Amino acid sequence: MTSSDTHRPLRVLFVTTSFPRHADDFPGSFVFRIAKYLVRAGVAVTALAPHAAGCARDEEMEGVRVRRVPYFWPTSRQRLFYDGGGTLANLRNSWLARAQVPSYAVTGLAAVRHHLATHDVVHCHWLPTAMLALAARTLSRHRPPIVFTNWGSDTRLLPQPLVRAVLRRVEGCVSTAAETDRHLVAAGRTEFRQVMAPVDEDRFAPGAVADDLRDELGIAAERSVVAFVGRLDAFKDPVTFLEAVPRFGSDAVGVLIGDGDLRPQCERTHARLALGPRALILGARNDPERLLAIARVFVHISPVENTWANSIAEAMVMGVPVVMTDVGATRELFTSERDCLLVPPRDPEALAAAVRRILDDPALARRLVDGARDLLRRTGKDAATATERLVAYYREVLSRGA
Repeated sequence: MTSSDTHRPLRVLFVTTSFPRHADDFPGSFVFRIAKYLVRAGVAVTALAPHAAGCARDEEMEGVRVRRVPYFWPTSRQRLFYDGGGTLANLRNSWLARAQVPSYAVTGLAAVRHHLATHDVVHCHWLPTAMLALAARTLSRHRPPIVFTNWGSDTRLLPQPLVRAVLRRVEGCVSTAAETDRHLVAAGRTEFRQVMAPVDEDRFAPGAVADDLRDELGIAAERSVVAFVGRLDAFKDPVTFLEAVPRFGSDAVGVLIGDGDLRPQCERTHARLALGPRALILGARNDPERLLAIARVFVHISPVENTWANSIAEAMVMGVPVVMTDVGATRELFTSERDCLLVPPRDPEALAAAVRRILDDPALARRLVDGARDLLRRTGKDAATATERLVAYYREVLSRGA
């Protein structure tokens, strides 16, 4: 970006493997959230994402220009992204998804290269997109800096030599949690910025969400709702949640929103424990705020890491007390008895005991809600702080190459 360009908006190209297919879609919603808040701050954002059947290839969503790139034909047979529990689950479970990796690499590389000339910064979400951007840049005379956001799953699961090679070559790195700080440092990247993914303040507004989900699901007013929102996979551990449901008490009902490769095991556990209406597995939905509006407790029990899961922040914004597992860097950010209750992983009895404490003690519930709101303020999970920090980092990265 030259001095003659200072009066036009900063132009940022988001490259992502997951982006909402419509306004209320869940996959990649946190990426869209960052993009729309950047647009409100005066940044011009184009999001480059994989196409999905039935979606527009070129549209605008709240000021964000969205370009969806078809990567397999017919497009109705695209299987690598979105449905099926996420990309990793699709790769494990579908030979067709695995066969589409080369075609995605070719079409994605071409699409990124096409957009390099018209953007000041390329912001990549997940490591494969940074690989695409680096390859595209070697084939172009346009060389905007690349900023990579580490969301955790890729730098944790992909081969470390590959992670190190990519992180050495990108100009900027953004970390979203203490866990992702560690991933970057372990891969040899010591220069980065921590920018939290903001909560969708338009959507998760306390008191502004209707509590009509009870009627839709047939949950009586006197029953306490315990909520679980997340992928039904090993990282989120929905099976332990279901195993804890019988211990919540006869007046409580556990409600799960999400899908993933553990869905069949969850359904078998539900049948084995004869949970009936005491536990509802709703599958993938685009209205988690409606569940939080009726929940008295929110549960996030990853056996690996909890910082910062977007669903935790959303529950805290909505004023729902949170129970989570004491794993990874969780204790470095969250404080048991102040802003949450911490329990051991894979322990249904301890989980149920913590849930029961909150349900039986309104004073404890209020204390946890107040502590959580203070934590959100201190860690910059608000949109204004996150946007300001990210724009400042873009300009810092640009100034290095000036």
